[in-house]
Amino acid sequence: GYNYYGQLGNGTITNSSIPVTVSNITTATAIANGGYHSCARLTNGTIQCWGYNYYGQLGNGNTTDSSIPAPVSGITTGAAIANGENHSCAVLSSGTVQCWGYNADGELGNGTTTNSSTPVTVSGITTATGSAGGGAHSCAVLSSGTVQCWGNGVQGQLGISVPLYFSSPGTVLGITTAASLEITRYAMVQDWVVRSTSDTDLKENYFLIYF
Repeated sequence: GYNYYGQLGNGTITNSSIPVTVSNITTATAIANGGYHSCARLTNGTIQCWGYNYYGQLGNGNTTDSSIPAPVSGITTGAAIANGENHSCAVLSSGTVQCWGYNADGELGNGTTTNSSTPVTVSGITTATGSAGGGAHSCAVLSSGTVQCWGNGVQGQLGISVPLYFSSPGTVLGITTAASLEITRYAMVQDWVVRSTSDTDLKENYFLIYF
């Protein structure tokens, strides 16, 4: 695919129409893709990212693009990884969430709108089991089955009734048994899907929610 920013992770910026191997990664357990960057969680709990880094979305303390994986600063207990358009988030084994990169819409969830090239802790979340990233917002599933979201909510994509920007997490209304969360972006519509064991369609209006 497209590799202008090094997002294929193979040490070049040459496009490729066939798969190429990401350099120096042999123990990945999960991968997440953003607008022009990618991240992988390794078996040892560390996270490495590569590609476009103008906003610090690689999390390595600078804003220089990288065509090879770079370790995310300070994360050694990553349990899950999720990328947005220009930001990234990780759920740690402690149940906290840390995010890094673009933050003009509050998508890092730390109560500010300041970009960060190193991970910052999302405010008030201590029991996360999973997360998902959208264009300019993020969400986390908590062990209680509730969901919290933060960032750009002007189209209602945070699910917290008020269509505004939120730089700290807000609780999604009416969800108490969520098991996993997925945010997808296509055309001009931003949808997210929450799944739990029964998989019954609940509502559809910019959001697709399943239980």
